[in-house]
Amino acid sequence: MEATTVSGARIGPARRSRGLFRDAWGRLRRNPPAMVGLFLIVSLVMLGVFADLIAPYDPLAGRLADRLQLPSAEHLMGTDLQGRDVFSRMLFGARVSLMAGVVAVAVGFLVGGCLGAIAGVFGGWLDPIIMRFMDTLLAVPSVLLAIGVVAWLGRGLGQVMLAVGITYTPVFARLLRGSILSLREIDYVIAARSAGASRN
Repeated sequence: MEATTVSGARIGPARRSRGLFRDAWGRLRRNPPAMVGLFLIVSLVMLGVFADLIAPYDPLAGRLADRLQLPSAEHLMGTDLQGRDVFSRMLFGARVSLMAGVVAVAVGFLVGGCLGAIAGVFGGWLDPIIMRFMDTLLAVPSVLLAIGVVAWLGRGLGQVMLAVGITYTPVFARLLRGSILSLREIDYVIAARSAGASRN
């Protein structure tokens, strides 16, 4: 691969991309704060996933005789009002929080992505109807919308995950619709239509 010259300035040989993920990982490794953040995130995820093996006590079991103990070698973070180990409860709480976050984002991505794709691909009368509904959801504060959904469906972890997922739905819908609309205006798509290709 030869070096190129632009306006008299010699430029070294162009680097071939090793792939999107490899390039991203290379940039991440050269950023120390990002590596620290990645380490903390992975550590929290691993603590939540392997809470059964790491937690020294049952998070639901406690003795009133052990209530409100200070941190010690036996209880790393002390105990609560009911004598339950705080460290064990935090590990299992991390698992529940991770599961709720992943499921909520997955619900928002699937529902919002499908609606955004339908609005962007088919357009016509479907596009304004879907997007005005998404705008209505965006106009309502996310916390208030989630509280309303939980009040309608009832209490429970599944209902909370669904409620949070609904608040993410319009964000994903608008992002995917915008991406599809921009792709429809790319030169090769216009050329394919000019050559007689169908919309699908």
